[in-house]
Amino acid sequence: MNIMVFDVPAESVGALSILEEFYNDALLDKNNNYFFIVSKPKLKSKENVKVIRFPWIKRSPVHRIYFELFIANKVTSKYSIDKIVSLQNLIIPRVTVKQEIYIHNAIPLSKTKFDLIKFPKLWFYQNVYKHLMQYSIKKADKIYVQTKWMKREIETFVKDNKKIIIKAPNINNNLITNSHTTIKNKGKLLFFYPSSGFVFKNHEVILKACYFMNKSLFNHFEIIFTLDPNENKYTKRLYNYSIYNKLPIVFTGMLSKEEVFNYYGKSILIFPSLIESFGLPLVEAMSKKCKIIAAKLPYSEELLSSYNHKSLFNPLDASTLKEILENEVSLYLKDLKEDDDIED
Repeated sequence: MNIMVFDVPAESVGALSILEEFYNDALLDKNNNYFFIVSKPKLKSKENVKVIRFPWIKRSPVHRIYFELFIANKVTSKYSIDKIVSLQNLIIPRVTVKQEIYIHNAIPLSKTKFDLIKFPKLWFYQNVYKHLMQYSIKKADKIYVQTKWMKREIETFVKDNKKIIIKAPNINNNLITNSHTTIKNKGKLLFFYPSSGFVFKNHEVILKACYFMNKSLFNHFEIIFTLDPNENKYTKRLYNYSIYNKLPIVFTGMLSKEEVFNYYGKSILIFPSLIESFGLPLVEAMSKKCKIIAAKLPYSEELLSSYNHKSLFNPLDASTLKEILENEVSLYLKDLKEDDDIED
């Protein structure tokens, strides 16, 4: 069978991880031929897998629409495709072969609402893109989702819920160990938030909680953001707020997977994101026996249901997060003092 996998939006972070996972699975499937349609990712063609790149798609939304309407169906015909797997939440228009879609954009399914003036892109996803996604879901022959909560949301407008399949992302087992070291970084407790620079990632609740904390504790902890201050207006605003208020927050920029897992092993994960299809850092942190402070939302409640080392809070309530952070720092200082007393 000739299977074509479409994922032209994927370029970084979560979307790229999903693409790479499907690519690796395809390499192991010697019974079928795969054709990956991508934009910029530099995947390599190997044996039964052919990678076809269209980098010009990324120039603008107009280029993307043109590709979807006039190029995608021609590429499908050229390679005599039997089945399409779309990793971009939407079916490919103007084709007649069977289609499967992978839904990983949780914004259209979220109960958190965004203002048109302040957040036009997020508003578009919730009020326009949502209907395109629903149409695609109804037309698709099979639907992949990452979590039970997403499956429940999609079931509300799908007649045949048997075509919805839960496919959770894989974790790199080579990076997993069961150890979690004593958290010491120049005598400081580490909190860690691995995330991209989107507004719905909700870094602001951490800044506000930190701002209201007892300032005498600032010398005893650091919060790590994997953000580049110059990534966009949002990250620049976060950075300026942090600097102006002299908050103990470090902006590292993007880290490698190895570096991220190293932080899991020596820090407490903070994860206040308002919207997640899965929340991969939660699962990764659990694999390292990491303490987790997370937003109390469907995705986190599902993933952390049987995990004991967690604290859940209202992601819009900075005062509760402040109390949790202060308590963790106090416990850390108490343990540190007990260790010093034993050494003496």
